[in-house]
Amino acid sequence: NTPGLIRPQFLADSRRLVSLTELSGFRHVHVIDPLYEQVEQFTHGRFEVYPIELSKDRNRLFVTATKDDPTRENVYAVSMVDGSLEKLSVRDGSWSRVAVSPDGSVVLGTY
Repeated sequence: NTPGLIRPQFLADSRRLVSLTELSGFRHVHVIDPLYEQVEQFTHGRFEVYPIELSKDRNRLFVTATKDDPTRENVYAVSMVDGSLEKLSVRDGSWSRVAVSPDGSVVLGTY
């Protein structure tokens, strides 16, 4: 997942970029605004976030994260509007090689 850390993607406004950095000491979602030279951390806490992909409308970022337990990676959708996390995986565990449908209604992965 490390290459996703350095591959910024444009958000729906086609101006700001979403990327993952470790500025806080943990891998988290950040929004970069090159025009105003600002970096805003969107996810917070003592856990790691790993990118999957942006939704088709670029308003949600699908990720796996160790939010609930450092030994588990569950699937979440991060709102690129307010930074809230919505848990998508039904079973707690360790998810990998995850694919999410464009509307976020179906999650497929190795459990």
